[in-house]
Amino acid sequence: TMELVGGMTSVYNEGFGNKWACFMFPSTLMAWQMRLWFKLRPERLQMVEVAVGRDGAPLGYVQLTIYPMSDSNRLHAMKPGETYIEQICVSQMARGRGIGKLLLQKAEERARAASCTFMSLQVLNGNPAIRLYERFGFEVVPKSNCKQACEACIILGLMGRPYGCCNLHFGAVTMEKQLT
Repeated sequence: TMELVGGMTSVYNEGFGNKWACFMFPSTLMAWQMRLWFKLRPERLQMVEVAVGRDGAPLGYVQLTIYPMSDSNRLHAMKPGETYIEQICVSQMARGRGIGKLLLQKAEERARAASCTFMSLQVLNGNPAIRLYERFGFEVVPKSNCKQACEACIILGLMGRPYGCCNLHFGAVTMEKQLT
């Protein structure tokens, strides 16, 4: 619901706000920006599952796109039978408590209810959440070296080095989980 968007913005900023975007500006959002985005796209708010704590504050959320919708940025080519996880964020204080797994379970429930045959996501190399996705059944989709290099250059140009200049990981991987 729209009442949770302010808390979702805080969770987003914890997860993504420390990454540097185009030309080295932080990718933080203000609550009014996220509220406006969802107000202009009410169908997108229906594609969000939120985990809340006892106090009602969001601990994490997952934003989905289910075929035949397009992802919100139109950067991912949706395929028939696909549920794409556009964003999954868990607040720093809630990490390690099963919130990410719960959100993935909710995403899978939504995917199965929509008769999807697979789920997919993209994750930056070096992100520790890759281990969670693998435990949940996601597998890395192989890419050609050329495609990997092109994607790494795009991410480098858009986000710089999200995990720091000295981190050897760069680029991203696509992961899929079959639901059949």
